[in-house]
Amino acid sequence: MSLTSPALRLRGRRVVLASASPRRKEILGRAEDPETATVVIGADTVVAVDGRILEKPRDREDALGMLRSLSGKQHSVITGVAIVTWGGLGGPAQEVRAFHEETRVTFSPLSEELIREYADGGEGWDKAGAYAIQGRGAMLVQGVAGDALNAAGFPLNRFCRELARALPVPAGSEEVTSSTTGVDSADRK
Repeated sequence: MSLTSPALRLRGRRVVLASASPRRKEILGRAEDPETATVVIGADTVVAVDGRILEKPRDREDALGMLRSLSGKQHSVITGVAIVTWGGLGGPAQEVRAFHEETRVTFSPLSEELIREYADGGEGWDKAGAYAIQGRGAMLVQGVAGDALNAAGFPLNRFCRELARALPVPAGSEEVTSSTTGVDSADRK
């Protein structure tokens, strides 16, 4: 199955993002139509290192400890996602599709001065692992293996593939693929 735009599959449906995360709202975007079937999308992200799960830091000391534990090491960023669909009143039964995506992130060895400076900036205080790869925290990262957007909190590519399995394209919408246009996307410049 070819990857398609989530907007095409979500067109004509009420979309509820069950997350307060501004990063997920930005990555996923929002399309709402209260008149039709509903799709609820929920996600949460954790960081795992040395057999420990790191969520959002409780305070400055917790953030400092998390950053120290990540320094010079590879860790996992794991996001669990649930897509719940139903047709509303008189519609088909509810369906839940759940998955997780793991991205491996490697931090450079960090000086104590850099750890304190970054933590004191506050950017990572509301993020799992106490850093924001999509912001200044990117300077801490030596490498990423896997979905880079997952490391920022939402695995958009995997979400699009799972959404394609969960939702048909609404009637009247045409999926634009090489079979409907005669042009392979690799041929477009």
